[in-house]
This record gives sequence, structure tokens and C-alpha cells, in this order.
Amino acid sequence: MELGERKMRILRAVVEDYVETGEPVGSRAVARRHDIGVSPATIRNEMADLEEMGYLLQPHTSAGRIPSDRGYRYYVDKLMPVTELREEDLERLRLLYQQRTQEIEDLIKQTVQVLARTTNYMAVVMGPQLAEARLSHISLAPLTPYRAVLVLVTDSGFLESALLTLPHRVSGAELEHISSVLNKTLCGLTLDQITRQAWRELERELARFRAVLERMLEFFERSLRPFGSQRMYLAGTANILTHPEFRDVDRVRMILRTLEQEDLLARLMGQADAAEDEVTVTIGVENPIEEVRDCSIVTATYRIGPRVVGRMGVLGPKRMRYAQVIAVVSRVRQMLTQAFMEMVS
Repeated sequence: MELGERKMRILRAVVEDYVETGEPVGSRAVARRHDIGVSPATIRNEMADLEEMGYLLQPHTSAGRIPSDRGYRYYVDKLMPVTELREEDLERLRLLYQQRTQEIEDLIKQTVQVLARTTNYMAVVMGPQLAEARLSHISLAPLTPYRAVLVLVTDSGFLESALLTLPHRVSGAELEHISSVLNKTLCGLTLDQITRQAWRELERELARFRAVLERMLEFFERSLRPFGSQRMYLAGTANILTHPEFRDVDRVRMILRTLEQEDLLARLMGQADAAEDEVTVTIGVENPIEEVRDCSIVTATYRIGPRVVGRMGVLGPKRMRYAQVIAVVSRVRQMLTQAFMEMVS
């Protein structure tokens, strides 16, 4: 339902004052703090209408009003101002992503920490899901007779390398032969399709180098396999305790217990959708998990090359600074995606 101009201004005033103070907002406070242009009595009547329409709640008979989930949704969709990050926050983000790293996991850990610190809420990042990425190139290059560099490249541009200690002396020509067989057998397969059965077939063709293949399989399962699952990185859990909505210990315990379950957390975050490229705000009852319906979550996808591979999010009370959090998540998503592009280029 569309609201009239005055009702929209009053609803915006109530949401922003409540987010700022954490206290129910009365008509006199709205008249005093905002240039609505009408008396407190008129504002009181408009607030009563907004309550009847489901946009405001009155927690106590004599108290002012607070936004309902519907009120927050209307505010986010239609009334919220566009907010730019403060220069000091921007500079902190620039410095973070200027630090060159070749480890995807390090970037993810840095990202979840900066989301939590910048917003003062809880942050979650789903690690890259590369199960559908296809191997496009494998190479083994000698360093010494007993050491070699293994390089794996996927069709999305993701590159992973490792220094292998060889179980016996292997020449450059032999490593080149192993690389040729690996490319012929494994390239074009997704990471999920490269099973131990595939490696057993390789062992039959490369029987002389079975011990070398075992070392490679150990690296594959240790370094690449985890990216096929939904690894979760959390930071800022203690930030929840700083907000008055979560002073109830039992309430907080229930939320934290839910967030410890990765399958529930994945449902809460939603699924990475290759077509989705916007920041999403889920408020209160819109959350699929009942235990966290006192919370809101702001999420966005991120990419490695052209492929959407994961999601990031910020979780806090419904009394969230939505405009600021959306600005932070949007900018961090851009910077993380850019960092991945530079890493794989």
C-alpha cells in the first residue's frame, strides 16, 4: 500500500529515531526533531493510522511507537537514503585489499573480519564453492630432483599451486609425461567429478609414479576439495551482545546455537545465484529460520572471474543501520571480487 507524503515522512522519522536511540518514539519527539510541519496531535493521529496499517507497533499503552517488520521493509524499499561510506572506512578497505595475497582463504578471513569491524554486527562469508569449476590445465615443473611445482587452473580462472616433495627422484621429462597424462584424463572434469576412482585409473596408466600421484591426491583433497563444500567463516559474534535487543541471555543463546549449524546458516544466507548481482535485505519474519526472526541480514554474492561462487552477509537486530550496512556490503563485495580477478589474472 502506498503511503501519503506526510505518513512517509513520519514513518521515516520513527524508523531513524528508533534506530538511533533504541527507545520507542513519541509524536512530540517527531515534531521536535523533524520538520514535519504539523502539530504533535496531528502526528499522533498519523502514527495511529500507521499502526493500524501495520507499519508501526506500540509496545506499551503509554509508550511511543516502534517500526514493525513491515515498517522496516517499507523504509528500506522506499524511504532509506543512499549512504556513502565514510572516508576512513573506505581507506581501511583500500588498505586491506591492497595487501597482495595468493591464498583465497586468507582473503575470505580478512573479508569477514572487516565486515564485522566496520558494521559492528556479526558477519558471515560462505567460502567459495568451486565444485562445478572444470579443470582446464595441470602442470608439474621440476625445481630439484626431489621437488616440483604443481599448478592447477580452472575454467573460471582460479589458480592453485603447491610445492610437492617427491618420494623419489623424478626427471623433468618424467614430470612432463605425468602432466600430459593428467591433462588428458582430468581436464574438462569438474572438481566434484575427480574422485579417487579417477586417480586409481591414473595409477594404472602411471604405475611407475604411483607414489607421486599419492602426493598429488593428498594436495588435491586438502586444498581443493574443501572449496566444493559450504565452508562458513564467522566474525563479530560478540557484537550481538552490544545491542539492547539481545540482553536476554536465553534469546542470544538460541540465536548463536542456530548460527553454529552450517546447514541452517546456509539457508539463512540463501544460495549464490549466478543471475543475482544485488545486495539483498531480509528482515525479521522474512527469514527462513524461526530462531533468528528477531534479526535482519544483508547479503550479497561475490565472484571469482565470471563465476558467482559464494555469499557474504551481515546479521544484526532489526533495528539495524540499513543504509550503512548496505553501503559496506556493496563496497566489500566489489573489492573482494576485484581482488579475486587480480589473483587469477
